[in-house]
Amino acid sequence: MDKTMRCTTEARSAGPSDFYFSPGKINRGHRYLCHFSASPVSATLLPERSRFPEGITFTSTRNDYRFPLQLKIDAGKMIRSGADINFAYAVSPSDMPGDIQASCHQID
Repeated sequence: MDKTMRCTTEARSAGPSDFYFSPGKINRGHRYLCHFSASPVSATLLPERSRFPEGITFTSTRNDYRFPLQLKIDAGKMIRSGADINFAYAVSPSDMPGDIQASCHQID
């Protein structure tokens, strides 16, 4: 997996908006590194709405999952190799458009 995503969110004053980043399939026995950033808006990863393959573990550079964020994903004990991973994140309301960037790649 080696995928980068960039999107622009519209200015909106009502409630947060949820978005998704699907970098593709991950394989058992490998580790991955994902980076998330948002400017000038505020965005937060939503682990409870994200879809992680069974058996993976991850660590985050932030306990509150706010961007900028880095996730290290370990698929060493993943149950089914070749499963999709999908990240959900919320973008806070803002009177300015936002620039969201995310990337994931295999590190071993």
